[in-house]
Amino acid sequence: MKKKLLIFIIAILLVGVGSMSAQTADELWYNNLTKYVECVQKGKPDKSLKYISDCAYYAQKSKIEKDVKVLTWYLYLAELMKQEPKSDDVSKYCNLICAHGSKLGEDPASYGMDLVTANALIIRATYLKPEWRLISLVKSVLMLNRLADQHISPIVEEDYKLFYRLSELSVSDEERLKMLSYVNQQLDYVSGKEWFNAADVAHDNHTKDGANKVAVVCVQLSEEQGYADAWALHGYMYEIGNVFEKDKLKAANYYKIAADKGSVWGKVKYAGMLIDGNVIKQDYAQAVQLLSSVENEPDFMRFGGGYYLGSLYENGWGVDANQEMALMQYTSNYESCIFKKIKRLSYEGSKRVENKMVRDAIDQEMAVADIKSMSAEELMDVALRYEAIGARDVALEYMLMSVEKGSPYSACRLGKKLFKESNRKDKELLQQAFRLFSKGAEGNYAPCKYNLAVMYLYGWGILPDHDKALAYYNSYMEQISVEGCEEYESDDYLSTITGIMYEDEATKQGVPLKKVIEQFNQPSKLYDWAKYRETDSPPEISIYFYTRAMQMGHEKAAKRLELFKKKIAEKDDL
Repeated sequence: MKKKLLIFIIAILLVGVGSMSAQTADELWYNNLTKYVECVQKGKPDKSLKYISDCAYYAQKSKIEKDVKVLTWYLYLAELMKQEPKSDDVSKYCNLICAHGSKLGEDPASYGMDLVTANALIIRATYLKPEWRLISLVKSVLMLNRLADQHISPIVEEDYKLFYRLSELSVSDEERLKMLSYVNQQLDYVSGKEWFNAADVAHDNHTKDGANKVAVVCVQLSEEQGYADAWALHGYMYEIGNVFEKDKLKAANYYKIAADKGSVWGKVKYAGMLIDGNVIKQDYAQAVQLLSSVENEPDFMRFGGGYYLGSLYENGWGVDANQEMALMQYTSNYESCIFKKIKRLSYEGSKRVENKMVRDAIDQEMAVADIKSMSAEELMDVALRYEAIGARDVALEYMLMSVEKGSPYSACRLGKKLFKESNRKDKELLQQAFRLFSKGAEGNYAPCKYNLAVMYLYGWGILPDHDKALAYYNSYMEQISVEGCEEYESDDYLSTITGIMYEDEATKQGVPLKKVIEQFNQPSKLYDWAKYRETDSPPEISIYFYTRAMQMGHEKAAKRLELFKKKIAEKDDL
């Protein structure tokens, strides 16, 4: 009889196992399982643990069915709980079972598999931090309850009957209720704050199996115990939409309940919605009252209160405008807030207010200054101060005044600015940039000569002219060879024109420009450039390059030039 039982157990547990070659993981799993069953039959528990341990280890590497792996691990877990409950393997194999067993996000695998996974969750909870312990226990409750809710019958899978017997797990409603009773006893004395912490962690990990359902259960249990921040978290769940479908009106309602119950988080968020006015009626006075009532609380900045109070002070909404107070609130909030979006907005607010304060100071300074008597360098310095705080229009005005005073540096900087804004397509901006570089070159500013050479070469802002490009290039190189390039700022060179892959030093030394000038003496390069410029430039640009390519002997240039001129003429006729 015993021999028949052994053969029957092995045959059942080999479900899903295919043919095995020597010393494969499948064979090692099988051999250790056989030895374990023999030890159980002979009443040798001291030896059985070693065999089922090895069996569980090889199950991980084997190709047996997933359910057989989970049942093997659970059989080992059952032996550990009887013989070595403090073993590190208890936690390890609980985790494996939870990872591969039944999922809350899926239909129940089977009554038995749900019981196995739920029990692994219960056992694992002992080894986890408080928040994760509650999450694991609530998962087990949800898994056990769904068996009854979905009317799953406690039928033992025929293939695994003896497995359940060996692990002493009863696939029955009695077993399910026993597990539920044990878990409920563990949860009887959990505080509202503990439920809140678990809900918060579960919400942060909502993508993990079942965590979204656990978050809802935990936040509701926290509310039942009157923990004020629980309603704020509930509102946040509706606002973010990770657990519930997004509903900002419901979020506002929960934030208001939280605020009424004294939650700092609730007051801050509800005040934010009162300021925004998109979901509920705008009410700055109420927002000020809510924020002022908790601004000295430790969590005020953490939940973003400084950002909302800062926006009120910055704009004078419900309070007298006060830029210093706005800056202080924004800065403190940026340093302490836990929400990335509010943290970013606080930083932007602080820079905005800081720039406004600096601009007010510069404006006051310039209101009493004798601008007409200021030198080109002084005017450029004012322009750069305005530019640094984002006041580009005013900066441009002072740059122009500096240019008019004869500053070649100002001409170069402003020309570069206009060139970049042109995106190499805006004809008017390119022409303005060309004129500014010309002024700078007249003032013997070397980078302006470099930039003129580039613009003549490519036909940006002026008709292309290879000879003039070469002349400006040579003049630039002669000046640099005498002066050196250290006195010029690196950003004065339009390195983007001649290739962003070049280093600044190569650009300063004229290497990229020299290479392009030489290429434009090659017929094939000229021809290719003419074709490229047909689509994004005035016709005269391509005509120049086709003509030059033709003069230098390109065999297709003359025909292509004739076709291009014909196409232009037809377009003009239309």
